[in-house]
Amino acid sequence: MSETTSLWALGIDFGGTKTALAAVSFPDLRIVRRATLVTPHRAGDTFLSIIEDQARQLIAGVTVEHGPCSAIGLGVCELVDRAGTLRSAVTVDWTGLVMAERFSGLAPVVIESDVRAAALAEAYAGAGATLDAFLYVNIGTGLSSAWVVGGVPWPGRHGNAILLGSSSLMAAGEPTVEALASGAGLAACYAGLTGQAPITAQEVLARAGSGENAAVAIMQHGAKALGTALAFAINLLDPDAVIFGGGMVGGQQHYATEIEAATRTRIYATASRDVPILRSHFAGDAAVIGAALKAYQSLGLSPLKPVAST
Repeated sequence: MSETTSLWALGIDFGGTKTALAAVSFPDLRIVRRATLVTPHRAGDTFLSIIEDQARQLIAGVTVEHGPCSAIGLGVCELVDRAGTLRSAVTVDWTGLVMAERFSGLAPVVIESDVRAAALAEAYAGAGATLDAFLYVNIGTGLSSAWVVGGVPWPGRHGNAILLGSSSLMAAGEPTVEALASGAGLAACYAGLTGQAPITAQEVLARAGSGENAAVAIMQHGAKALGTALAFAINLLDPDAVIFGGGMVGGQQHYATEIEAATRTRIYATASRDVPILRSHFAGDAAVIGAALKAYQSLGLSPLKPVAST
C-alpha cells in the first residue's frame, strides 16, 4: 500500500444524460480521479455491468496511490426509498435488480436519490453549508428537488420527496413542470412548436439568447412553469434560500434569470420575496460528490451537520 494512504470513497452518479464515477477524498471532498460514460436510453442490466467494470478499474487505480476504497455511494435519477431500494424506472430500468450486491464485493454500498445526494454535498460544504433550511432544485435533463433541514435532505415517508417537477400546474393530463422546464422538456417543446428535428436544450437556450422568437417563447414558458412551482414551494416552506443545480442553469445564466424573475413575482409574503436564490457550489459534480459523502456517513465517517464552506 502507498505511503500516501488517505480516506476516500467512490461516488457514482447515474444521470439522465451521463453517468459519472469519482474517487472523492475525505474530509476535503476533493475528486482525485474520475470517469464519465454516456447513459443510454432506458439503461438496463447491461449498462449496470459496464458501470461495475468501470468502478472496479477506477478503484484498482486509486488504491495504488491512496489506499483502499472505504465505501461506494450510488446516486440514481429515480425514486429511491428510505431503505435504498429503487422504486421507479423512468431513466434506468433497474427495478428488481439487487444493485447493492453488484458492488458489495468492492466496498460497502449505499444507494440514494441523485438529487438528495447533490443536496447533501451542498449542505455539507457548498452553497447551503451555513443555512438551517434550504430547497435544492436540480434543473438538468429532468427536474427534481430536495428539502434540506439541519444539513440533512428530507426523504419523506416513502423516499418520494423529490418531485417538484412531476405535477401539472393545471388540470390532470396537462404537461408537468418537468415536461416544460427541464432540459428534455425544453428540447421537446421546441421541436413541437417549430416542427424542426430535435436539438439539445442548450441549443434552444443559445438560440433564445440570440433572440430567436420560438426559442425565447419556449424558454419563457418553461421559466414561468418552474417559477410558479417554486413560488408555491417557497410560500409553503419559507426557506432560508433556494439553490439551483444542474446543467440547465450552470452555463445558461439567462434561463436562471428568467426562472428567478418568474418565481419572485409569484411569492405571496413580501418578506419572502427577497429569498436568496443561489447557484450550486459543486455544479455538475454535486451528485457524485454527495453520493460519496452519503457513503462516508453510512459508515459513521462524517458528521451529519454541515461544516463551513472554505
